[in-house]
Formats: sequence, C-alpha cells, structure tokens
Amino acid sequence: MARLSPSRFHLLALALTAALVFAPNAFAGRTDPTNPLINKRVFMDCEASHQSSARMYNPWYAVRRNPSQETALRKIAQVPAAKWFAGITEMPTRHVERYFANVDDPQWGGDSCKTRLGYGQRDAYVGDYPVVAIRRLVNGNCAGMRRQSVGQYKAWIESFIRMSQMRFVPHPGERYQYWMGKPFPRGDWVPVQREMTIILEPDAIGLMGARRSCLKRSEVPGRLALLGYAAKRLAETPGFNVYIDAGSSSWIKAGKVISYLRQANVAYTRGFVLGSTHFNYTHKEIAYGDKVARALGGKHYVVNTAENANGALPKSKWGKYGSKATACNPRNAGLGTQPTTNTASPFADAYLWISRPGISSNGKRGAPQCGKENGPGGNIFWIEKALWEARQANFSQPNWPPLPL
Repeated sequence: MARLSPSRFHLLALALTAALVFAPNAFAGRTDPTNPLINKRVFMDCEASHQSSARMYNPWYAVRRNPSQETALRKIAQVPAAKWFAGITEMPTRHVERYFANVDDPQWGGDSCKTRLGYGQRDAYVGDYPVVAIRRLVNGNCAGMRRQSVGQYKAWIESFIRMSQMRFVPHPGERYQYWMGKPFPRGDWVPVQREMTIILEPDAIGLMGARRSCLKRSEVPGRLALLGYAAKRLAETPGFNVYIDAGSSSWIKAGKVISYLRQANVAYTRGFVLGSTHFNYTHKEIAYGDKVARALGGKHYVVNTAENANGALPKSKWGKYGSKATACNPRNAGLGTQPTTNTASPFADAYLWISRPGISSNGKRGAPQCGKENGPGGNIFWIEKALWEARQANFSQPNWPPLPL
C-alpha cells in the first residue's frame, strides 16, 4: 500500500474533519439535554387489542388471527405508536379515562400482548410514557374546522386536562375495568402530575393554508386563536410536552406555516410536528423543519416516520386521482424508522410513529376519495395495506421489547 505524503495526509485529515462537521448528525436529538423524550419508553396499549373495537383498529388483533402472516404483521404491532383522540361530538369521558387507567395499571402485556399482568406489574413490552394525538379541529371533510364552536372546543381541552391528571387507585381486590353492564370497581380518583407528549391537531394548520382550504380566509384567525388556546393551556400543564402539527414539507410553504405557528402560540410549546399524516422522506422533513425551527428562534420538532420509508408517491404514479393519490393508501408506502431520539438535526427531538400503519387512509366517514380499489373509505385496519407496508419496511426486525427513545 502506497504511503501518503505529509501534505496529502494533512489534506485528507482536513476533508474527514469537514465531513464530520457538515454531515447530518445521526445522534443530534440525543445530545440535547433539554430533549424531554430521551430514554422515554413509549406506552403500548395492549388492552386495546382485547376491546370490542380491536377487529377494526388494532394490529395485535390481526397478528393473533392471521398466524400465516404473523411475522409481517408484527412489524407493525411491536412498534409503539401514538394514541389518537379524535372526533368533534363526544367529550373526553370514558375513552380518555380508560386509556390513562391502562397507562397507570396495564392489565395485558407479554410477547403477544395477551399475557395477564397483576396489579402493579409492568413488563418490558408495555412501556409507561403516553404519546397522544388530539384531533378535534379536523374531522371528516373539514367538519370540525367549520362546525365546532369556541365553547365546545375549549370545554373539551379543559376536560382532557382534568381527566388525564387523575389516577384511579382501586380498593384492595379491585381493578379498573370498563363497566359496560358491570358495576364500577371500588376505588378513589387521586390527582397525578402525568408526563406525556401531545401531538396537537394533525392537519389543522395544513388545512388552513392548503389550496383546498377548509376555511375562508376570514375564518383562519379565529381557528388559529382556538388552536393557540389549546397549545397554551396544554403546554402550561406540568409534565405535558406539546408539539403543534405543522403539516409537511410538500403541503404548505414554510413562510405561511411559520406565521401560523406563531399565531397558534408555538412560543409556549416545545415546538411542532411534521408529516403526521404524510409519507414524505425524513430527510426532506428535516430540511424543511430546520428552516422553520430557525425562523422560530430555535424551536424543536418531531417527525412522523411510521410509513415514510419510500417517500411520497411519485407523480408518475398518481393516475386519474391526481395529487389525492399521495394520501390514498399509496402502494409505495413502507414502514419507516422506528421511534428514536437518534435524529439528523439538533432541532429534531425524535422520530415517532404518529400515523397508524395498516389503517386505511382512503377517505372519511366510509366514502373512498380514490375509488374502492384503493382500500376502505373509513379509517379502519386494512390487512392488505399492513402487509405491503411491512414488506417495504426499511428495517428487517422491529426492536422487541421496544427500545427507550
């Protein structure tokens, strides 16, 4: 092997140093001591796979009932994802109460989410840190954006804060259970300072500024004020780590999203979210996110990587449905980077699974927007989509038990 001359060796050393300085830092999120997500173990709600709605929504239900496809389906089931609270008609009563009771006292766990756990027991598979998405301003064809009153929305946010800050402590021999047709277990509700991450209003800002906006221009300030109310109230709650959804890099121009985030009280929060309902490559979201973060004085953000292994559907494959095809269960979608704080930007706190792989994204309220051939119109688990996303994943095996962020 030929030796390098001192001058060439010096040049090579300089080049390597420059590469290290200017290359994306793959561990940037973990090096920030203020990052509230470092080493958190995201909660996996095994209880949900035993509920009556599991057939429609839960990947563990699909795993246990499709043994021939178990390996592929486990790529989805074994990765902890965000819990969504959506809809504009119901107050956050039983479903919020039930979820946080499961966080505090998980009754199911194990390798397949079907092992009974005793009171006070928590195994390595379950985790303990909730990541939740609140989606109240947008619900099916812009209904939430237009119909929900200021009073309704504020009441929901206040109720969510109040209920999520309570813990059920059962009397000896009792445990929390959903009491449909059964007496409620004896016990006490006690206040708790709960830590969690909140993804606030997926799509709300995007649908204020997109070409097909949900709102008239005169209505935007009012909706931003309402979003700002939620951002401030949630962020003021001890333990709540809040990120406002900011759409994605291909949806709304950075200048507009920066303005909207400021009006939505992003100053009170940790920052913003990118790609919650989109499939864009992570590196594109990082470039966009850094631009927005710098303009906001160094705010931080998280990126949804649940289904973006192969980026957005190329324009050459949009077909007769045009740009809608990018959201209608795109056939190139693959499971992306598993949740971690090992990110490529000092502004990016984490990559999280916010969208729910396997859940159909071809319309709202049962009406397909890209034809029945592209999947169910309702947001239900579609095993065909789950299998192609698993086959096109950018990892071979999910971390199991899940790793701390």
